[in-house]
Amino acid sequence: MTESNPRLPNCSRRQDWTAASSESFAASGSSIMMLVMSGKRPGQAAGYGPDSDSRRYEVALGLRAQGRYRAARDELLRAAGDDVAALVELSRLHEELGEDAEAERAAVRAVELAPTSPDAVARLAGVHRINRRPSEAEALTREPHGHGGLLAEQGAALLELARLDEAEAAFRAALGATESLPQPTRDRCVVAARCGLGAVARERGDYESAERQLREAIAESERRFGPDLLETASALNDLGMVFKYAGRFDEAVELYRRALAILEAAVGDASPDAASLYHNLGGVEHARGNYDEAEPYARRAVEIRRAVARPDHPALAEDEAAYASVLHALGRDDEAEQLLRRAIDVLGTALGEDHPEVAVQLNNLASILQRKGELEEADAVYRRALAAKERALGPAHPSVATTLNNLAIVSRKLGRLDEAQALYERVLAIHHGADASRPHVARALRNYSRLLRSMGRAAEAKSLEQRWKKAEADAVLKDEPSPSNRRESAMQADETRDDFEAHRLAANVNEAEADDEDMRRDRLAGNVNEIQLDDDEDDDES
Repeated sequence: MTESNPRLPNCSRRQDWTAASSESFAASGSSIMMLVMSGKRPGQAAGYGPDSDSRRYEVALGLRAQGRYRAARDELLRAAGDDVAALVELSRLHEELGEDAEAERAAVRAVELAPTSPDAVARLAGVHRINRRPSEAEALTREPHGHGGLLAEQGAALLELARLDEAEAAFRAALGATESLPQPTRDRCVVAARCGLGAVARERGDYESAERQLREAIAESERRFGPDLLETASALNDLGMVFKYAGRFDEAVELYRRALAILEAAVGDASPDAASLYHNLGGVEHARGNYDEAEPYARRAVEIRRAVARPDHPALAEDEAAYASVLHALGRDDEAEQLLRRAIDVLGTALGEDHPEVAVQLNNLASILQRKGELEEADAVYRRALAAKERALGPAHPSVATTLNNLAIVSRKLGRLDEAQALYERVLAIHHGADASRPHVARALRNYSRLLRSMGRAAEAKSLEQRWKKAEADAVLKDEPSPSNRRESAMQADETRDDFEAHRLAANVNEAEADDEDMRRDRLAGNVNEIQLDDDEDDDES
């Protein structure tokens, strides 16, 4: 499964199984904490809003700083009127409570009243991104004029569009544009940019750099906002996604559960961000090969999302695609295929045919076709997925290796042995230097050794067999499922989509890989679940 990003306030996007974006604080306007500490309303200096509303507004900010989100929203509903600052904060609170239509109305009104306000423009861009309209978000932020918040939001939109180099540049520019901001606002912008840089590194497969950035973001968020607010939950989810991708499942679960506890205490258990976290918890169990345990988490994510999102919302498509990966692993292929075909249509329309999220789902659909024996169609769909991944992620990304592995199996079954060999060699080149005990690496070694044995190259096959058998022994010593009897799920993504609300990729016939969702910040990745196949020995004679 892919990971999902909850729509929480401070970092960049997607779910681990898949991607919706979480809103970056810097991008969404003035810091609530800054307002509480300074006693000032961001709109006062510019003449926004009557002073008579000031006390009610300050009360709302104080309630929000205490984690009382609904009470803060109710105060702002009575105070907002045509006050731009109040509308910006009201939009954010609506979003955090899963009230997307209301969030958009407030943001649109703020921009109508103050079309040049960086806070208002950034807030509307964040709304577009949360609703999986990253192109519209990017268009709004094209001229950030050195404003740290707009730069962070620009980076989040570019991340959703899988334009990783540009996203990194925007996040780094945001870090460099914070000195002129008031201290609490500066800290919030720094947290948002660091989360964004962590998400970029995760998308590139650089988990060490991602962990470093996200640990810094969590520490800063806990110090500035406290351990129990949504900003911290969003950063925890992001780091959980990194751990999931790196195979550190127990650590990922711990972070997801901590984030879910914060979220449920703050806004309840039926919000879009809760759906993202259930998505991610299901993704970990899917990655471990615990499909029966993954199924209720994945189903719960879909149930929540269907209750709060429109039928054609990309976040729902990503959750359904993640659920399809679990159903596929449980042998329920007809249900899985139906969900995946729908998800591909929705995501292709929203994100473009070359988006990594779409590529992951194509990979997963091909794995179902492969298991059904429809090899020619599976081959064509794998090639579509591979081309999209290479364009979006580059030819050496770990997610590219997943599809290369699966395509090699189909090529072998179709009698194209030389092509299969070349594909496996590319897989091993991508994984060069990686720990052979990682399931996706061990699986590729095992599959390639079987191909070589079928080609009469026993000595070469034996060398590879020794490596993957040692990997199985290492997995047992680590008390992990061995690569030969588990289906690893890992998503690309972002995963999936926003960090609490982003969502992302996955899928395969005999073995699956999945991603997690970022909370609602920016996707990737989101994310669905990516399946990596195992070329079973009893298939070799077919």
